[in-house]
Amino acid sequence: MTIARTQFRFAVISLALGVACAPGARAASSAIVDDNAEPRSGEYRLTLFPYHKISDTLTGFGYLGYVSNPDKNYTTDYLGWGVNWSASPDVQVWSGLFGTYTNNENSADKLELRPFVAAKL
Repeated sequence: MTIARTQFRFAVISLALGVACAPGARAASSAIVDDNAEPRSGEYRLTLFPYHKISDTLTGFGYLGYVSNPDKNYTTDYLGWGVNWSASPDVQVWSGLFGTYTNNENSADKLELRPFVAAKL
């Protein structure tokens, strides 16, 4: 089977699943609407996720992001890095460190460092 044929099959299956799941998702979201709830605030997000192959089983990645929420008066900057190790064709191990800095206009600013290790099956 050629790569183009595999990609075409993937696209057709993805489109079919999206069309099949959309009405259920819309019905579920309308069923949980609360008329007394506060309106959602507008959050604007820009994210970059570059990656680079280091070896056949190891990939390095970066994470750079910016979030602005003018309704709640804060901005957040994200900076992180990590590695992805392919232990086998079915198992990947991810690890890294994300840093976030939240600039709150109405309260104290926050600096967070979030290390992570995860398995992807």
